Amino acid sequence: MQLSIDHRLLRLDRETKPLIEETFVAKADGMFRWAYCQLQELKKLKLTKPRFIRDALHNFPATLHATYDRILDRIDVSYREEAIVLLQWLAYAQSPPSLGELLEASVIDLTEEGRVEVAESGKLEDTLELLSEVVVVLGVDTRDDDMYKGRDEHNHETSNQEEEGFKLEMRDYEILTYLSVPFEDMKGTGSGLYYASFVGLEAVVIDLLQDAADANAQGGLYGNALQAASLRGHEKVVHMLMTAGAAVSAQGGDCDNALQAASVLGHEKVVKMLIRAEAEVNMHGGWYVTALDAASQEGHGRVVQILIDAGAEINEQGEGYSNALQEASVGGHPKVVQMLMDAGANINEQGGKYGTALQAASLGSSKKVVQMLIGAGAEVNKQAGYWDTALQAASYGGSDKVVQLLIGAGADLNLQGGEYGNALQAASARGHQKVVQTLKDAGGEVTLP
Repeated sequence: MQLSIDHRLLRLDRETKPLIEETFVAKADGMFRWAYCQLQELKKLKLTKPRFIRDALHNFPATLHATYDRILDRIDVSYREEAIVLLQWLAYAQSPPSLGELLEASVIDLTEEGRVEVAESGKLEDTLELLSEVVVVLGVDTRDDDMYKGRDEHNHETSNQEEEGFKLEMRDYEILTYLSVPFEDMKGTGSGLYYASFVGLEAVVIDLLQDAADANAQGGLYGNALQAASLRGHEKVVHMLMTAGAAVSAQGGDCDNALQAASVLGHEKVVKMLIRAEAEVNMHGGWYVTALDAASQEGHGRVVQILIDAGAEINEQGEGYSNALQEASVGGHPKVVQMLMDAGANINEQGGKYGTALQAASLGSSKKVVQMLIGAGAEVNKQAGYWDTALQAASYGGSDKVVQLLIGAGADLNLQGGEYGNALQAASARGHQKVVQTLKDAGGEVTLP
């Protein structure tokens, strides 16, 4: 095929073309790659006179290994070490890397405790030029530009953004060394085991644990390796860490503990694993306060049921915080709201930033949940929390339908209290003109004593 389309080989005379084909058939022995490599050799000849073609055919290496040896021997000695490193990354990559990823991997100095020499990254074209005879570029990968942008952000932004950088950028074959880079100048950075667990690199986790990595080391946005793996739902990694002695109820990080982390994204199997390992179900701390609060706010009904069955306190409410029913209500999750009420949630329990579940649902503009709560006996004019009443919360949230529903259920339009004084002032402060008109039409007083 190439003999008939390559602009240089097309010029060969009638005797030479058949000679090439016969030689390839005789020596290739079914090895397509061998034939491809020899064809590239022919295409590089500066002169295509028959005698030069015959000499090249006569000197073809007998095997593919010998072919590669010849190609590698032609790489300049000063670049040979670099080429070997790149080929090693290619050989052990889990999937074909882009040129950008390969270039990124090349900046790791394996002789200096895994140091990353970002300034030595070079250009994409360098990599292609160096390996042009032994690699095949399958297409353009737009990830390369994003990678370099992400790497710059990784070096210069805050620690939270650095954490995001690891989440978004790391490739399995880059991270092997990246995991053990010290990063002394980065606050809150986790260990190599932490990042391997976060990404879910099972083989790396095994190696690090076998090398006596501390399964309970603190650090990273999510506190420790077990919490990081639980957040991402890496079941096998969670099992490995617990087997290695990771404390299932250790606290720290944004989600405070592994059970809360697993509950945030609804990882049922991990939640069950942690509960079987006797994780503390009602532990307080972190962004969501409890695991039940986390699952309720995010609407993960199955996890909510698992936690309830494991003894989660339905009406548990830390000082200054909300409870599970309020979280499910503000999130607008009617199935979870019903599940919690069936399990004994106190509908009129007050406290926390939302005051009551009805206020939370009103703020979240969930008409269906508001209807459910009113139907179940929620007190429409109960005063508590930041917005004081459900009507003020709904007015602040801007849902005219919820405002009308509350008015129809007997909400007092002119009750005073809360951050904005009353419902009409809350709607006005937020610029919700339609809600303002609805309140005025229903008898809301513009001027109050």
